[in-house]
Amino acid sequence: MEVLGSGDYRYQRVESWPNLPRNWQFGLASDGAVNSKDEIYIFSRGIHPITIWDIEGNFISSWGEGEFGSPHGIFIDPDDNVWLVDSNYHLVTQHQPDGQILNTWGRKLQPSASYLGNHLICLLDWHLLQMVKYLCQMVMGDIEFTSSTLKVK
Repeated sequence: MEVLGSGDYRYQRVESWPNLPRNWQFGLASDGAVNSKDEIYIFSRGIHPITIWDIEGNFISSWGEGEFGSPHGIFIDPDDNVWLVDSNYHLVTQHQPDGQILNTWGRKLQPSASYLGNHLICLLDWHLLQMVKYLCQMVMGDIEFTSSTLKVK
């Protein structure tokens, strides 16, 4: 079987992974992340946007049905909270592992001012969330993290 990548990042396709529940189909998978229990979260543009799998590809759970416009990015923090980016709804959401929502940044279907070309708001792609604040500070200087956006001062 073909191996892709190099160094610590080498991958091999597993034909039978995952074991989908009967009559399920995967939507386009936009991103994936692994929690501290080695559970694999797939964020997809299908009927079941968040699916959770064990390392062998066995189905554990799903959530988020009907909640997302265009799933884009996922990040799981050290507390196993799940952070999601919806590029169509212009939202970043933080969830408990079972899907209960903790926080929301942005306003549904209202692009940030940076999207419209006015001023820079660092609410772009959040799936590397742990680095966003640090990188924004390095590149753009002082920032402010509010309940709805991350703004450059």
